[in-house]
Order: sequence, then structure tokens, then C-alpha cells
Amino acid sequence: MGNWHLYGSFSSTRKIKNSSFKLGGFNTFSNGVVDLRARYNVGEFRNEQYLYAKTLLNFSKLSFGFIGVFDLSRNFLQKNDVSLGLQLNDQHWIGAHLDCQGFRNYNMNFSRLDNYFDLAKVAYTYTSGKLKLGLGVLFRLFSINIAFKKIKQKR
Repeated sequence: MGNWHLYGSFSSTRKIKNSSFKLGGFNTFSNGVVDLRARYNVGEFRNEQYLYAKTLLNFSKLSFGFIGVFDLSRNFLQKNDVSLGLQLNDQHWIGAHLDCQGFRNYNMNFSRLDNYFDLAKVAYTYTSGKLKLGLGVLFRLFSINIAFKKIKQKR
């Protein structure tokens, strides 16, 4: 089942007012990659802790991916993305990705489907030799934009 590789980083401003510590580990194995990370931000007005999880798994011609970020300091799921792909044959691949656009700054309502994802992406790629062509379509989920404009009537 592969080996775990550990990594870490530290970043800060010159006066060390705002600092960030990261510590994580990833494991690559025959079916994919698992990456787990913890982050701690220290600052004048903030102390924040996050857990990150990124996974990509391959099963024959099917692939599955997940990205999740949990905010420990405010106790909510800040990001969740899911991907699914299928290699149809040597030349054709299709995939779909459900995305929580950006990072949430609020606690989501798990009973509402429209709180889970904001965007859906569907992609197709064609490969022949050195040529690779792709087409992607982006759908904004659960949002309707309605604009009202006041029209002046002539009298």
C-alpha cells in the first residue's frame, strides 16, 4: 500500500504578525493518491485550524476524486468537491466534477441540496497520437438570475 511521505511548511510576514504552519502526508499507491494536511494560521486577530483531505482513486477505467476542507476553528465544512471520470477507450474520456465554488465562510445546511455544490463541470477529451482535444461545459447549479428593469413609458 505504498509509503507515506511527510511534508511541512512555515510562512510569515516580516514582523511575524501573521503566520501559517502546515503539516501533512501523502501516500501514492497503485490505485491512486491520498493527501492529508493540517494547517494552523496565527495572527493578530485570528487563530484558525483546518484539516484538508484530497483523494484520487482509479479502478480500471473509472476514476474518483474528492477534496474536502474542514474548518476546525469554526466547526464547519469549508470546501467539498467530487470528480468522476471514465476512460471509454484509448481515444475517448468523459468526466464530471461537482464543485463548491471557492471556500465557504458559513456553516452549510446539510438538509438543503443546494448547499452542497455550486457548479457542475462536464468534460470530454479526444486523444490521437500527439493530438489532444477537449471540450468542457460549466453549469451553475441552483441559481436563477432574474433582472427587473423599469421602463419609462412615453405619454
